[in-house]
Amino acid sequence: MGTPTVPDDLRTLRLTQGHAWIDRLADIEGWPDHQRQQHHDALRTTPLHVLEDVVERWRALMWRAMEKAGQVPTFERKRPWGAAAPPPPRQPKPRGLAKHLQPKHQPQPGQAELFRTTDKDA
Repeated sequence: MGTPTVPDDLRTLRLTQGHAWIDRLADIEGWPDHQRQQHHDALRTTPLHVLEDVVERWRALMWRAMEKAGQVPTFERKRPWGAAAPPPPRQPKPRGLAKHLQPKHQPQPGQAELFRTTDKDA
């Protein structure tokens, strides 16, 4: 049995990730161009059976450098701009006997004058 075959797309994906992480690490640590190119060339010539481990090592090195430089992203969940506040909780309607024990409809302000009797009517 030989090494399992890996689709070319997966190899391309791993190489792309590795190159991105090398570039990010080089930017954080301020590597000269020749050192960056040297690491890119080494990644390109990495054998397929160890490519994933090498790429993971570059990711871990990049993450440690980000932590040291204080560049680790923070994720906060915020309400979208202009979003309305959540509605107030709904008051439950009385059911059964409780609905008969509640006071009947209270007139709204301004309605009381409509039903008020005057001395002329009497």
